Amino acid sequence: MSRVVEEIVVTAQKREESLKDVPISVQAFSAEALDARGVGDISTLQAVTPGLNVSTQAGFTVVFIRGIGANGFITADPSVAYYVDNVYIPASQNLGEGFGDVERVEVLKGPQGTLFGRNAVGGAISVITKKPSLSESSGSLSLGYETDINEYFTRVSANVPLFDTLAVAGGVSYRKGEFWVDGTHDGGKPFEPEEERIARLKALWQPAENLAVNVTAYYNARSGTSSLMSAVGEPTTLGLALGAYNEDTRHPELSSPTYFRKHGHILSGDIVYNTDWLDVKVYGSKQMFRMPDAGYDFDGSPQPLLRAQTDSFVSDVETGEFQLVSNESSWGSDWWKWIVGTYYFHSIQGFDPVGFGVGTFDLDGTEGESALGLPPGIFQLIDSVLDPLGIAAPDARINAYGLIGKKSVSIFGQTTFDFTEWMALTLGGRWTEESHYIVKARSTIHNTDEGETTLLDFPTAQDGSRIHTISTFKPKISFEFRPFSDDSLVYVSYQEAFKSGTYNALNIYQAPAYVEPEEMTAYEVGIKTTLFDETVSLSAAAFHYDITNLQVQYISIQNGGIVSFENAGSARVKGLEFDTTTEVFPSVFDSLVFTLGAVYLDAYYTDYKNATGWPNNLGVLTTNNDFTGNQVERTPKLSGSSSLSKTWGVPGGTFELAGDVYYTSEFFFEAGNDDESRQEGYALLGARASYWYERWDLRLTAFGKNITNEEYDIGRLAFDMGPMVTPGRLGSYGVKMQWNF
Repeated sequence: MSRVVEEIVVTAQKREESLKDVPISVQAFSAEALDARGVGDISTLQAVTPGLNVSTQAGFTVVFIRGIGANGFITADPSVAYYVDNVYIPASQNLGEGFGDVERVEVLKGPQGTLFGRNAVGGAISVITKKPSLSESSGSLSLGYETDINEYFTRVSANVPLFDTLAVAGGVSYRKGEFWVDGTHDGGKPFEPEEERIARLKALWQPAENLAVNVTAYYNARSGTSSLMSAVGEPTTLGLALGAYNEDTRHPELSSPTYFRKHGHILSGDIVYNTDWLDVKVYGSKQMFRMPDAGYDFDGSPQPLLRAQTDSFVSDVETGEFQLVSNESSWGSDWWKWIVGTYYFHSIQGFDPVGFGVGTFDLDGTEGESALGLPPGIFQLIDSVLDPLGIAAPDARINAYGLIGKKSVSIFGQTTFDFTEWMALTLGGRWTEESHYIVKARSTIHNTDEGETTLLDFPTAQDGSRIHTISTFKPKISFEFRPFSDDSLVYVSYQEAFKSGTYNALNIYQAPAYVEPEEMTAYEVGIKTTLFDETVSLSAAAFHYDITNLQVQYISIQNGGIVSFENAGSARVKGLEFDTTTEVFPSVFDSLVFTLGAVYLDAYYTDYKNATGWPNNLGVLTTNNDFTGNQVERTPKLSGSSSLSKTWGVPGGTFELAGDVYYTSEFFFEAGNDDESRQEGYALLGARASYWYERWDLRLTAFGKNITNEEYDIGRLAFDMGPMVTPGRLGSYGVKMQWNF
């Protein structure tokens, strides 16, 4: 039996339902299906999920679904909500780790504002990890190796019932490999290797058949280079004049230290109490993420011009949710389903601080002069200005402190009425009151000998200002039809959603400015069905989104070298999407499965005047641009994936062979749609072969990724010197062992 073909139960509507019965565009994958398709984290998930675009920039993960995402990724919230075990994880710098020991992963496409709330305008990704089991002890061991970066990987997990009512499960994983770009930083040093450590411990206490308490402690730590390695390869006129570029971004030379260290932990839990009238569910979490040390070459070149140093990136989060959910024993359950609940969210996030300084050269010497070709004596002149202030130029930097607080309280509900066997109506809504406030916003000059001198200290919430509160209600209405005898589902939906606002709190010389929330109105019609004696499963959808006040990010030394956000007026996304799984001639071929999925998107700005950008490739930041009519960033017109797999019964077990391809047409990394931000279309080919020994439940897999060595970029960030480019990985080959015991 192929691992790709499966019946899967999802919780896309906060209750367990068969995937084919959910009137939402959802793709879901079990742990077996993910392994069969070579998916282990969010970056590889896009290869099997049409409409999902995942890229990384400056150490942050940027996720778009159907053209909706967050280009503003540093201190703004993501536009695609990420959940682990029903707990919202807002920290986009922490989405790059592997999924771990999962039960399934669900990708919900389109706005999910009613049940998943704020910041789900693009959709939601829900990762469900394996829960402890009271029935029996079990465990697993995974080992892997990849050739291109000499990467080793191991994961061990176990489940142990301690008593009839108590079980614990947990796992640890470790991964280490060389950085995938061959270059140097900080005076010719090789880039640091990538290292990841993850631990998860879960406990289940079930004192009664209808009561379960789950507690999870999670820890991760990562270090290395990642997408903090950004190199300028196509310089602007300014970058060319300063020599601030690399001839080859796959073999770059950066003058400043480029690396990161980060860690985080989550303590979460849930209580589920089942009664004859309804189910009561309570969820809560306490999250802490830190990036205590990171270096970034701000000019992306061998020239010692600009550097950034993060002393502390902070993300502290508290969440709580209470739900009342109808069940099969509830009154009217044969024609009425419902859920009501409340949600609480509080976070403090930002830099505390990030420092900006002149590069690594000695201002008293000649190294900088020869490197930059500037007039003799210019560095001595700078020294003469800074010395009376007690500032030693090589050690001086400007520190920017920017911490943003957010509090949100929601009340939500959704109900479905089955009027007949073939027609149902779903109504939903969510009321949210949300406050944004400045915790810290100031700038200083820092010198290792003299300490800090305050430049500007802006008002904060403690001063009785810099607080912005909104209240909003977002409705949903959906009709579901089953007009055919084969139980096909047709649905039509209308819904609204919003993404949280933010502040431009990270400033050197400008007062913090409020950035308005994004608002979305979405229309969708879809179908889920099976064809040809249920050998083909098909889901398809057409959708139309209208979005206002899109939050767009830009970074420029002409704006103080600081992250800034602005609101684009409006945008429109229209699209068609389908996903199929086909058992090819099952009467002739046993377990030959073909999958095909694709999405077509027409996503463009309908009103984006007075936009900030770098026109004409001069490297001069301007604010009077008109990007109306431009393609929305990170949104290809066409993308899709396909795979073909065959499973044979062989002595001792099964042998599986699979090949796949992921394709994306060209897209732009920036709203300006400059040629320098263009990513040409590309295709990635992969292949896998595995043998499963049934007696030991042992699987050995050999695989290849990007086997044609296709060149592409996983990130491009517009900057004064030119686009800061992070190349994607070239071809790699590896082996993996999975043993369940």
